[in-house]
Amino acid sequence: MIDVRKPEILVTAQRIPHPEGGNNVTVRDLYGEGVILAGGMPVAAFFDARHSALYAEAFDGLLLTGGGDVHPSRYGQRPGEAELDIDTERDALEFSLFDAFFRMKKPIFGICRGMQLINAALGGTLIQRLPGEGHWKNTHMINLRGDFLPFYGMEIEVNSVHRQAVEKLGTGLSVCAVAQDGVIEAIYHDAAPIFGVQWHPERMLRGKAGMARLFEKFLDMT
Repeated sequence: MIDVRKPEILVTAQRIPHPEGGNNVTVRDLYGEGVILAGGMPVAAFFDARHSALYAEAFDGLLLTGGGDVHPSRYGQRPGEAELDIDTERDALEFSLFDAFFRMKKPIFGICRGMQLINAALGGTLIQRLPGEGHWKNTHMINLRGDFLPFYGMEIEVNSVHRQAVEKLGTGLSVCAVAQDGVIEAIYHDAAPIFGVQWHPERMLRGKAGMARLFEKFLDMT
């Protein structure tokens, strides 16, 4: 009998306080849609870092989603003057998950905050606030480097919703896309199945840019 089991992908979520106590754990359905379109089975992660090793054993890959800011202490800095949107429990969970999946050499794909977290987890630093409004709710062109994302050619238009960015690269990481203002837009690991993009491909799955290909690349690594 042919094995038709789909790769099971753990998708990180965010917490929203519930008026009756506790939190709602929520993730935008577009992330799951990207995984499903690529042939995978998405499952949301609950907030318990103690189970990170079990998650890594049980799932075929990790999708680190967008969201608030990574706490500066995670990359050796103190908070600056700019107001940050921080959830230390989410940081604890996602850094723990990254370590567990990384140790097991399982694929990791980071989107927006997820890419920034990958960089910080590997010893890199972040720009806490880009000048002005940063890349906030706009579209812009980026230039591709090397052959990690060969299906996009040399230039592509992407969306952006971020005010932080990768600064110093983490150990083992290389840049494969840069915005015209110099902001790093995509990174990948030289030896492990890990990559991240600064934009939001899950919001452009059916557009002419072909963003579903990023999820397909991720699933192909499993």
